[in-house]
Amino acid sequence: MRKLPFRKSETVAAAPEFSGHIDGIHDGAIMGWIRAASHQGPLQVDLLANGQGVGFSVLAGDHRPDVEAAGFGDGRYGFRCPMPATDARGQPWPSDQTALIELRIAGGTQTLMTRQVAIQMPPPAPEPESQPIALDCDGRIEKLGETHLRGWVTNRNNIGQILRIEVLIDGVFFCKVLNDQLRDDLLRAGLSEGRGGVRLSLPLRQLGKGTHAISLRLPDGRLISKTVEVQGQLYLPAPAARIAPADCAVIVPVYNAAEDVAICIERLRAHTPAEVEILFVDDASPDPGIARLLDQASACPNIRVLRNDRNLGFTATVNRGIAEIGRKHPILLNSDARVTPDWIGGLLTAAGSRARVATVTPMSDRAGAFSAPDMGNDNGLPPGIDEITFARAFRRRALGLYPLVPTGNGFCMFIHRACLDEIGALDVQAFPRGYGEENDFCMRAGRAGWLHLVDDRTYVFHDRSKSFGSAKDELIKAGRAVIDRRYPEYKKAIRVFAHGDELALARMQARRAQEDCQDPRATLPRTLYVVATQTGGTPHTNIDLMTALYDVRDSWLLRCDSTHLVLSRWQDGKLHEMLRHDLGEAIDPIRHASTEYDEVVAGWLRRFEFGIVHIRHLAWHSLNLPRIAKETGCRVVFSFHDFYTICPSVKLLQADGVFYGGDLDQLAGEVVPELWKPDAMPPAGAAWIGFWRERFDRALACCDAFVTTSASARARILAALPGIDPAAFAIIPHGRDFPELLRLRQVPRHGQPVRILVPGNIGTAKGLGVIQALLDMDRDRLLEFHVLGRVDASAQIDDPRLVRHGTYSRDDFASRVRGLGIHLGAVFSIWDETYCHTLTELWSVGIPALVFDFPTVAGRVRASGAGWVLPHDDIGLLYRQLIGIAFDPAEQDRADLALAAWQNGPGLAESTRLMAARYLNLYRRAQGQAALPVVGVVAPPPPEPEAPPPWGGVRQEAHRALQGDCICITMPAQALLANLNSGTLDGATVQSDAVPVTLASALHEALHRAAIPYTL
Repeated sequence: MRKLPFRKSETVAAAPEFSGHIDGIHDGAIMGWIRAASHQGPLQVDLLANGQGVGFSVLAGDHRPDVEAAGFGDGRYGFRCPMPATDARGQPWPSDQTALIELRIAGGTQTLMTRQVAIQMPPPAPEPESQPIALDCDGRIEKLGETHLRGWVTNRNNIGQILRIEVLIDGVFFCKVLNDQLRDDLLRAGLSEGRGGVRLSLPLRQLGKGTHAISLRLPDGRLISKTVEVQGQLYLPAPAARIAPADCAVIVPVYNAAEDVAICIERLRAHTPAEVEILFVDDASPDPGIARLLDQASACPNIRVLRNDRNLGFTATVNRGIAEIGRKHPILLNSDARVTPDWIGGLLTAAGSRARVATVTPMSDRAGAFSAPDMGNDNGLPPGIDEITFARAFRRRALGLYPLVPTGNGFCMFIHRACLDEIGALDVQAFPRGYGEENDFCMRAGRAGWLHLVDDRTYVFHDRSKSFGSAKDELIKAGRAVIDRRYPEYKKAIRVFAHGDELALARMQARRAQEDCQDPRATLPRTLYVVATQTGGTPHTNIDLMTALYDVRDSWLLRCDSTHLVLSRWQDGKLHEMLRHDLGEAIDPIRHASTEYDEVVAGWLRRFEFGIVHIRHLAWHSLNLPRIAKETGCRVVFSFHDFYTICPSVKLLQADGVFYGGDLDQLAGEVVPELWKPDAMPPAGAAWIGFWRERFDRALACCDAFVTTSASARARILAALPGIDPAAFAIIPHGRDFPELLRLRQVPRHGQPVRILVPGNIGTAKGLGVIQALLDMDRDRLLEFHVLGRVDASAQIDDPRLVRHGTYSRDDFASRVRGLGIHLGAVFSIWDETYCHTLTELWSVGIPALVFDFPTVAGRVRASGAGWVLPHDDIGLLYRQLIGIAFDPAEQDRADLALAAWQNGPGLAESTRLMAARYLNLYRRAQGQAALPVVGVVAPPPPEPEAPPPWGGVRQEAHRALQGDCICITMPAQALLANLNSGTLDGATVQSDAVPVTLASALHEALHRAAIPYTL
């Protein structure tokens, strides 16, 4: 299943019958793609820059994998048009400015789309040397450790030449180094004129334990490599008190540049927590568009707007904002900056990483010394990659080193309020219009013992100083003169930006992030699932969900057995262990928490950037997990798969085996804790259970969404946990996929015992006592129970009519049932299960079920008719009704018809993909987004087993039919028919060659009856 990746584009499309995007100008070429709705082949287009024709009859036929993945045919709609070296005036295109790019059909006059883009021209070729020296290099890495490298490099054709050598770590560029170290041994050997030595420090401990390859790339292209095993641990300073988002305010000074301001507002609203105040301060912009934009923005509850009566200049405007927000910590943001997800959380995590942090600045594409992968203002995105995707890849590759630097950068900068109190605000007198004001502030703070950090986990995009226009160069020059005069140490201090190891590592990781962007899975949103046990329905359902979401989510799993924490990643159909931690301070049910657990998991959450933490069970985990996840910027979804949160018995059974339903007034005596040793907690009576519920109610209060699988379970939980918001509590039944739905049962015959299949692990809660009582009553030997699973040995039942067939896996259930000659199935649970997979499995092989009158399972049987609801508290009555039903031909025929209806309806419709679509929408709601329509897609399978399915065009049709984004579920035609009849879809799109002729008429009628958008 794939979520359609359509997104808002900054390209302005003037012709709705065309789709496309102008990506930008990269290395002197205009890049983008264009496709006509009525024409599948490539188009020929003309391109204009600032009204000047720069490309004519350009064929838009290059293959774009990202376009294909988005559902646009085979993706062969890309173009690359080289820019001429000069503009219409004969002047070189300025690389620090923008151009308006227009796209037209070749020879036509209608503009199809436009976009204002930055001009990125390649650097001019260097003048050739009059007598170039041939390179024939030699060298060695002589000593390599965790912290340093020593070696030598020379050019045999010029042994005195100083060379610039690239250093690579694990194949990725790290830095450059000169062979300028004195080496007498090389001089004596005739290999150099006295230099040639290479020496540099290596921050390999920051990369963590493991083997790393270090390479020197010599100027002639030769590589010298050596590996080193890193064992040491990186020193981490003691963290400071965490700063809450609500204690911060974003200050955005505004002067003109309406286009940038509009994008800035859009990004702030999308990616800033609602509790963070956003203050726009308009410095008397003459552009009337600014007032309109800010008026519209102020309708957002956390956005305020101030307007200067006259132009005060940049620095005074910022100071006004700082004064206006009271005691909050200011976060300065230029109006041409574009924030990305969790930017606030990233800055605040860095600010709390050590004591006395004055400022924190993120990394950027165009922020000078704070830029990555390269310093400066020319860091383009990989073709076809959007800013949010790269920011996500950047964070996932980040090491969280938080490099120490002498100054921050005011394009996006957190400032600690205590530092402002101590040293004062920005210097308006010396820097009235900006450029140097943040450097001066930071140098003053540094002299007072405050620190400045780079947030190497957060990436904020920047268009760089448009508000200052042509005055920029003069402002820079004047500001730098003041800084150099006030702070003689400044010039030496800022060398860290070019030569600091930690910043070099951060830039190297940014290069790796760029490479990661070429792998679609590397930048998928991450979800962390939390489970306790490794067996049973919950782990299996979780694997179903992770499998169904594989194309749209990067799924991870956190498991704890109270003493061992294991973090795994779901890849290629199996779990791969990523990290493990053995707890010295284990989880126990009295505290149900561990400080060690909390610290370890918080570190993992920050490191791996999970957007959603979906807790499937909290047994053996810390009750602080929901709060910790929220504090690290995650949205939290909590599932109820049993009743552990409201009673340690899990199933709401008293010690005598009676179901008390969760009502403590009905509890007689105590319960027996199921997941803990009997002596691990006090007697579990009403007092302890009441306290148990209070703790869970508090622990779950911060969750963003809740989900269970039945209405009955939801009602019981809401009654016991009043802190849960019913509006945030959804019901999503478990989906199952079966290779085929079978009819394996036989009709009971007179003269033969009734063979009843009981699947699952059978103990007291699953009705083992009832089975024993029935066998005791069955003097005529009319019953025979076949258990597919384990039987509780403590019951000591030794009866040949209780046939044990051993355990089964879900995939071999049908093959194990085949040949047993089963007549009926039984789910004899004596508690209100929250769903019941074994009931679904019985129906999947055509076996009607005998169940007891507990709401969830009984409700499913009554709704389908595929079985019978019987009493369990009167064994005599149960026995008589069971025998009567077994030998009633009318009842057996009725049940068979109901089973056929279930197999052709919900059995086909309620797939794991439909379940996953519902969870995707639950995650969207937890993140404050609207749910998307769910569309069934019927398309033929790929012609070759390894070929990608030809669903791109079908998904595009679904997008058009719904007039917006949607979630597509691929399914066979029979499943679409079942879903249409059950009303579970919001739209459909069908390729006719994927529909059997015998099904076409019924499917067409069902599409009309469903009254939903569809395409054929």
